[in-house]
Amino acid sequence: MSGGLRTLYPEIEPFETGMLDVGDGHRVYWERSGTRGAKPAVFLHGGPG
Repeated sequence: MSGGLRTLYPEIEPFETGMLDVGDGHRVYWERSGTRGAKPAVFLHGGPG
């Protein structure tokens, strides 16, 4: 067994990114990646504070 790190999936680059103003001075970073035109999936985590 080698001592190197295994990667399950190849690294991907988003094709679109941005910041969404959600009020009270907070913004949420978003990005679109994967297959253009495919059904979207949303992944949310964390929050202010």
